[in-house]
Amino acid sequence: MNRFFISISALFIAYITFGLYLSQYKFDLLGKEIKSTNIFYNYKLHQNIYSHISIGSGTYTSISEESKRAQSKFILFTDLNPIVNLDQDRYLMNTGQLFGAKILSPDHSYTVFSTTNKNIINYYNPTYLENYPQDVIVIDHMNTNLEPLDFADGLDVINLKTLANKVWLNKKVSTIWSLMFYPFNPRLSLLRLYRDPDYELRIFDQMSLKKKRNLYLSSEATAKAVPITNWLIKFPSYENVFNMASERLLMTSELSSNMENDRKAIFNSLKSGSFYISIDTLGDSTGFESYLISKRQSRYTFMGDETTVDSSLRLFFKLPRELNVYHEVVLYKNGQRFDHRNTSTGDFPITEKGVYRIQVRLSTSLPFPDADKWLTWIFTNNFYVN
Repeated sequence: MNRFFISISALFIAYITFGLYLSQYKFDLLGKEIKSTNIFYNYKLHQNIYSHISIGSGTYTSISEESKRAQSKFILFTDLNPIVNLDQDRYLMNTGQLFGAKILSPDHSYTVFSTTNKNIINYYNPTYLENYPQDVIVIDHMNTNLEPLDFADGLDVINLKTLANKVWLNKKVSTIWSLMFYPFNPRLSLLRLYRDPDYELRIFDQMSLKKKRNLYLSSEATAKAVPITNWLIKFPSYENVFNMASERLLMTSELSSNMENDRKAIFNSLKSGSFYISIDTLGDSTGFESYLISKRQSRYTFMGDETTVDSSLRLFFKLPRELNVYHEVVLYKNGQRFDHRNTSTGDFPITEKGVYRIQVRLSTSLPFPDADKWLTWIFTNNFYVN
């Protein structure tokens, strides 16, 4: 019996010791700021956030408080199949609360958001959504068992819950390791459950060749409460999910923090694809910019937009900071790796028609039991060149 308790004690001490070691680990991937004049205002948004109204554990107010600590500007609540009319979009504690819905049915699975039409009955009617596309944003959930929605604005290519489930199916021991050491370093533990969505990106690229589509991120935040004695352990917390990844809305004019004035700009940015996706655990991407510029015609083209090819057309990019690790800025054309740069600022000549997007990839060095691995920090939306 004494040997048993000695063994258990030794394991516990080893667990605490290694946990304290992990608690000291910090992501030190970014260097000094690259100072230049930006043409965009950058706003951090999280979507597919669930409250206590459906499968989440937090109230609108408490979730907004956690969002504010994560320095987020907008939360898009998408509670499941709501049975009451949606609240109106508003600002609370300088955080924008946006209200949509996630619709699950035997035939369809999608997220819907509108700033003007909150009539929830219409969200269950695909015919309405197809006939009035200018009023709503429809995001297909890429469920392989369901027929894709042809009229959807885009796909939730990066779904944090789906990606974590894939890690569980393929690497159960690694997942259990992350859960065990989550209290010591939540950001590191959650990052270990993330993989670049290679399969989803291939589907997205194939579908983008047929029709303009946007690449969306679904945070799938619920912070489900697990009762332990008199405490409620929320795993993972809303704040930790918000710190992991975000959509970054890019706007050429500053928002006013008055929802009546801002709702149209927010909707248009999400609808048009004028945003990129950032894996924020790897570093704050505020200040990243990318756009097409035609020097001959003095014409700018932003993410999600279309332009025509000419001999002076170039795809410009600028990272927000110098990087302390190996990195590459990869240009994809029609879903295929086409070119790359290893610089913090630069451009790519665009001399052919096609669908282009950029991924910024970093070589990360994680503590034991992980090793060096390449992960994508930034995913842009598509640029369409005709």
